[in-house]
Amino acid sequence: MDEDARLVSLYKSKTEKRNDSLEFAYVSVMQRLDKDVHSKQMLMQILQRAGTNPSLHEVNRIWIEQEDGMTFKDVEEVSKDLKTVTRSELLSAFKKIDSNGDGFITESELYKVFTSRGEKMTFSEVKKVLANADQNRDGKLDYIEFCDMMLQTCNKMQGMTLEVEQTYKEKKIESSSNHSVINRSRPSSAVSSVKVRSRRESGASDRTYSVSQTNFERLDGNIVQIKLPPAQNTKQNINPPTTLKGWSRASSKGCLFVGNENVITTHLFKLDLTFASNVWITMENYLPEKSQNDASCIDSGFFIYRRDEDGEADELVSFSESIFEEKWCWRGDLRSGSYTIVPFTTGCRLRHKETDEDEEEVKLTRTDQNGEVQLSNIFRKTLDDIFDICDLDGDMKLSREEFNCFQLITSDEQVDDEAWNIVSDSVEMEEGKITKRGFYELHLMQAREEGVDPQEELMDSLIAMGFTPKLSLNQACPFHLNVYTKDCRPSLKLTSLSSSENDLLNKGFVQSVIAKGKQFDFTQKLRLYLYKNANRVTAAVENQNARSVMLTCDCTSSENIVTKRRENNFSVEIPAQSSMLLDHALPLSKRNPWTYRCQVAAVEAKSSSRPRSEMGSSSRRTSVSSRHSTASSVRRKKPNSADIFN
Repeated sequence: MDEDARLVSLYKSKTEKRNDSLEFAYVSVMQRLDKDVHSKQMLMQILQRAGTNPSLHEVNRIWIEQEDGMTFKDVEEVSKDLKTVTRSELLSAFKKIDSNGDGFITESELYKVFTSRGEKMTFSEVKKVLANADQNRDGKLDYIEFCDMMLQTCNKMQGMTLEVEQTYKEKKIESSSNHSVINRSRPSSAVSSVKVRSRRESGASDRTYSVSQTNFERLDGNIVQIKLPPAQNTKQNINPPTTLKGWSRASSKGCLFVGNENVITTHLFKLDLTFASNVWITMENYLPEKSQNDASCIDSGFFIYRRDEDGEADELVSFSESIFEEKWCWRGDLRSGSYTIVPFTTGCRLRHKETDEDEEEVKLTRTDQNGEVQLSNIFRKTLDDIFDICDLDGDMKLSREEFNCFQLITSDEQVDDEAWNIVSDSVEMEEGKITKRGFYELHLMQAREEGVDPQEELMDSLIAMGFTPKLSLNQACPFHLNVYTKDCRPSLKLTSLSSSENDLLNKGFVQSVIAKGKQFDFTQKLRLYLYKNANRVTAAVENQNARSVMLTCDCTSSENIVTKRRENNFSVEIPAQSSMLLDHALPLSKRNPWTYRCQVAAVEAKSSSRPRSEMGSSSRRTSVSSRHSTASSVRRKKPNSADIFN
């Protein structure tokens, strides 16, 4: 066997163990294997991500015959006739770069290629490319590592680039009549900003505004206010990448749940970066067809915490403030290390709704001709939606971690080793994960359990997942989270659900408002902070006194707003030496101007009773603290935003 054949054989033996690339490509575009392709653009993205190189003529020819839609099996069949990148082509490219013919690509040889044509890379950028692809860490690339870099990275990025470019073109055509302006030049730095004009709805004013032109005012009688322009006409401060070509991507699904007392629970994610990198993060809400909510109307975003050496998320780095192409987003530079991504919603629009006792429930089970309990067809379809929400990595199976989150949400119980072994022995599993059929079987076992009412037992789980008795989703909001990195390969993994023990949601709101908001001193040791962006206003208070303070807030003069509390006039006790989130406000109508006006009065609390939790309880069933205590480190002055966000 000659050397060329040996290298090809070695690569083939290694790649035979990998999952089918077409399946990965299909799921990355369609999210699920059981969803049909309904456009040529989707088909092109799938085929390119799978490593084929179809021409537009080939795609048009395929689509003429399949214009009613294509299943995964259909795409799999047509892809067999399309050209893929061959190993002989890769071997030829490898030899051209390997100038001395020693069977390895060195740093200097790679640098020569990346600086001889196209956009020239710096030496440090070439070193990072080599480090990411160098699997055995010997400082050079062999044929296998080279093929990995070309097949696993380039082909996937080509597909993502096509998707981004196609989306941009569609948005540009759709909004050209609305004069949407996007600065497409390459940003000079990660923290520089360009202004992105919001899309206008029909009939809205032609004028656009910048939120930086609006300021908080302090009026007589301890009144603070801010007048804001229509949200849909307000520019967003964000600098999206001009292209994602060459960027690496990690993604996951997640969900925001609202429970009793409007407490928000969310999935938490760990982000690992092997090198410092420029990062682009997006969060896009989506909802099943039967949802009563509009995903684009539910406000959301995310906090970024840096994890310390012990793995705890203790340092707030930054948070999303802008919307780009209907996605909540953030861009900036992050050092190498581990981070925690904490998705959030203010709860102004995603709210707990009491079940109407007179509302007729959909029957979740039926009795077959043998007298056995079976799941109803309509309930099985709802279980499909729940399975999709829980399947965070989109592989059509539930891992133990994913199933554990489902159990915590529906029953507040962890899946220990004993419980997981019982599940594994009782239902259909594949590769150590629960299949969709196994998920059905779990609920059928629950319905058939002796001594329980199956309708009540199953309905409790549905309501905990955000569904109504009529099986529509109105108290949860699933989302797609995508992390793109320019200088390294990111890793994004589910860690847990938010909890009262480490309440990163309210901690993030309080810290961000104090760091970036406007400070108002009502007394020497009582301060109100108000934060604003184009989409919301958030208020927080800091009490440095040795005793509790009773604060009364009157917002009855505000206009065109909706708040989390849904109370225009409320009182709250602020414990000594602590900071607390007061409220969030959003525009009720994005088409009209809105005003937040609040009159504040404070008196010393008469007793040191336990503080009332006005913004929710400590978990979905027990409580999330809305107060971030700062007894151990009271701020003596407003912190510089650079202390937290640089």
